[in-house]
Amino acid sequence: MTKIVLSNQKEYEIAVGGAESKNGSLILKLVTDDALETVRDVFKNTENTQTIRSVADNGATLMVYKDFTSLDTKSEVDEAYVLNYPEYDETGLKTKEQTTGRVIILKLNNPNAATTDNNSEFDSIWKEEILNG
Repeated sequence: MTKIVLSNQKEYEIAVGGAESKNGSLILKLVTDDALETVRDVFKNTENTQTIRSVADNGATLMVYKDFTSLDTKSEVDEAYVLNYPEYDETGLKTKEQTTGRVIILKLNNPNAATTDNNSEFDSIWKEEILNG
């Protein structure tokens, strides 16, 4: 599973589609059993979020997010987020069950970013696919 690494080297696993940046905001879906306030405290510290890297299982950096240092006041916990979709073989027989789990959803803002995003819908889908497989 892909993870993010904060400036302080703290790591969190992220769910499929778990990192999306748009219009100066970064939405993260963290797979964690930590309490919401504990996670929010980590992300409130601007030194921790100065640089956030998305890292693949093999250690390769997929994406770098800079200056997302302003934690939004809204956060949520989803206890039944789809972590893995079912898989099927060529005959249509299910080979792997869908799994769900707990995620914390946070929104960070980059106070220095322009509020316009010139990416097309295709760009967003492509980036999500690259980031989360």
